[in-house]
This record gives sequence, structure tokens and C-alpha cells, in this order.
Amino acid sequence: NKLYTNVYLSGSAKTGLLNAKVTLMGCISDLINAINTAIDDGLTTPEEKQNVDAHFAYFNSAYADFNTAVESQDKLKEFSDTAMKEALQALQDAEDAGKAAEQANSAVSGLHDYVDGAFADGIITEAEALAIEKYLNTVKNTRAAVEATYNKLYANSYLEGEAKTGLLNTKISLFGAIDNLIAAINVAINDGQTTVEEKRNVDDKFALFNSALASFNTAVE
Repeated sequence: NKLYTNVYLSGSAKTGLLNAKVTLMGCISDLINAINTAIDDGLTTPEEKQNVDAHFAYFNSAYADFNTAVESQDKLKEFSDTAMKEALQALQDAEDAGKAAEQANSAVSGLHDYVDGAFADGIITEAEALAIEKYLNTVKNTRAAVEATYNKLYANSYLEGEAKTGLLNTKISLFGAIDNLIAAINVAINDGQTTVEEKRNVDDKFALFNSALASFNTAVE
């Protein structure tokens, strides 16, 4: 009864266990009746002995089927425990991916603040170019960290269907936004001067990054 009411048990497995239990209980009852009939008058005929032997055989068969049904539920419980572990791991992986994304956001924000100042006069000095390169390297490193945590989350068996597809799509958009931002900045500082159009393009790429990051964070959550 305790096993039958377990939340892990459902569908055909539950029906199979019930049928095996009903059969076993019936075989036990029939066996007892056969023995009582055989000994009731103090004499046991060959037919009565044969009937008792047959009911012992039925009992053994029903008992084996019942044990098989119970063992199947043990495997089901193991599967459920594994699924629970995967779910908990998915939550941890999602948290790690969220933290990595926040680090990427922080790196890009620092880059944005510096670029705004460096682009103000339209001239990119050698020192500014070196500083921007360092910021870009930081962004690239945090991008790699996001990818590592994303890969772990994406590979989790608990993640499937639309949630998995949505996470993949937002990751592709985010990484594309980062790459496009880096490319736009490199173009803007390449000749040591920054035009109004180049600055506007960089600002647009920052905005696209922010939007892609927000979508990625939503998918992770």
C-alpha cells in the first residue's frame, strides 16, 4: 500500500503493480482454501494433494511476478532521484550562467564608460587605444566564461523543449551582439579618429548588447 501510493508511481507501472498484487493475494487465498479442503476430513486424496501442489505452483509464479513489479518501481524511484539531482544541478548551472552574464555586463559597462570619454573629442590617442584594448580583452574573457557556464547548463538533461531552444537562441544573439560591438569599436579606433557615424554605430551596438543580455538572462531564469 505504501509503494502503491508513492508519487513516483503512475500509469502502466501502477496498474501492473496492482494487478500483480491482486493475483498474488488471490493465489494465497486459493492455496489456503485448497489446504483446508485437503485436511478437513482428516484424509488427503491424490486429487487433493495434486490440487494443493498446483496452487503452490500458482503462488510461486504470482510471487515472482509481484517481485518483478516491485523491483521495477525501485528502478523508477532511482530514475526519479536522478531526475531530481539533474533538476537541482540545472538550477545551479543557471545561477552560474547568470553570474557569468552579470560579469560580462559589468565588463561591457566599464568599456562603455571609457569609450564615451575617449570618443568625446573624436581623437583616439595611443594610450586610449591601449586602454580600450584592455577593456576589450576583459569583455572577451567574460564572454568565454559565459560560454563555459552556458555549455554546462545547455547539456543538462533536465533542460529540454522550448526552454532549451530559447536558451540557445538568446545565447547566439548575445554572442553575436558582443562580437559586433567589439568589431564596431575596432573600426572606430582603427585610424586614431572617431567620426560621428562611427560613434553612433558603437552606441547602437551597445544598445543591442543590452537587449540581447536581457533576453539571455530571462532565458536563464
